[in-house]
Amino acid sequence: MSITASTIEEDDVQTDGRRHILEVHTDHTGTRHEFRWMAVAGQDATAGLAARATWLADYLAQQEIATNLEEVQTSG
Repeated sequence: MSITASTIEEDDVQTDGRRHILEVHTDHTGTRHEFRWMAVAGQDATAGLAARATWLADYLAQQEIATNLEEVQTSG
């Protein structure tokens, strides 16, 4: 499973300087994976986006492997 695109779709500044972030990662099948979070004032949301894209690709690959193993085990 690979992530083909990662974007920050919302970056809304709050009155206290925090920012409400919506990041969207699209995988190779076109599925959107959305994450909403609150960034502290001055936090680099782009760095968070890149880190989550790496984590998400690994997570999705592990989920796919687990699903395939389960299918093999229940069909045999």
